Amino acid sequence: PAPLTAILRDEDSGNTVAIRVPNDSFIGEIIKKVGPIWSTSVNISGQPSLTTFDEILAVFDSKVDFIVKKNIGSKGLPSTLVDFSSSEIKILRQGSFDIKPYLI
Repeated sequence: PAPLTAILRDEDSGNTVAIRVPNDSFIGEIIKKVGPIWSTSVNISGQPSLTTFDEILAVFDSKVDFIVKKNIGSKGLPSTLVDFSSSEIKILRQGSFDIKPYLI
């Protein structure tokens, strides 16, 4: 988990990618050892946000290699999702990070 998810456009392919850099020492150590982690969001588009470990486990337990259970302190809020892929920056979902002070 991370408080901010940024959607960027790959200039070569034109595809978009969502990037998160977690502010969590445990996940940071995993990334140092294995490299970038490519994964889907725990929140499924069009569905209510999964905000507890039990909700996440019920949906993903049989679909992923492992799930890290840790209190992340965001009070169940999803990440703020911001689309930077075009000249018009769009806040797609307001979550735990207030991006507005950083937008001009």
